[in-house]
Amino acid sequence: MTAPDARRLLALGTGWRSWVLVDREPVQRWTDGRVVLLGDAAHPMLHYAAQGACQALEDAVLLGELADGTGALAAVFGSFAAERRARTAAVQRAARESIRLWHPAGGAAEARNRLLRGLSEDGLHERVAWMHGVKTFSSSDHHNYDTEPWA
Repeated sequence: MTAPDARRLLALGTGWRSWVLVDREPVQRWTDGRVVLLGDAAHPMLHYAAQGACQALEDAVLLGELADGTGALAAVFGSFAAERRARTAAVQRAARESIRLWHPAGGAAEARNRLLRGLSEDGLHERVAWMHGVKTFSSSDHHNYDTEPWA
């Protein structure tokens, strides 16, 4: 039975809506002259890797480092996009691939459980460290972005 306060709060919602999951294949072009896209506008990703806001913050940090006030904005934006493209595309793919990790059924669930049971804490960390352990936020952080973390 739901507690009275919880029932009262639920009754207040008259326009409940489901969240829309936004996903698309990575794109090559985030810039147009003096306009640049950041965060979800440039690289929307599913929530399964919990990286959408993190990637937007990484965008901001790198763009702030590149935009030192001495270069033409179009060039700065082009460099920014080139630096971020492979990393954000890899995180987009990892988020999409994580659907298989979090929502399998039957034999796929058993295979997932075997995979996770076989990982030590260090092994699990190694699979996702490329998303969490970098400090450069660019595609040049020496990670092989073609590998999938759960393959």
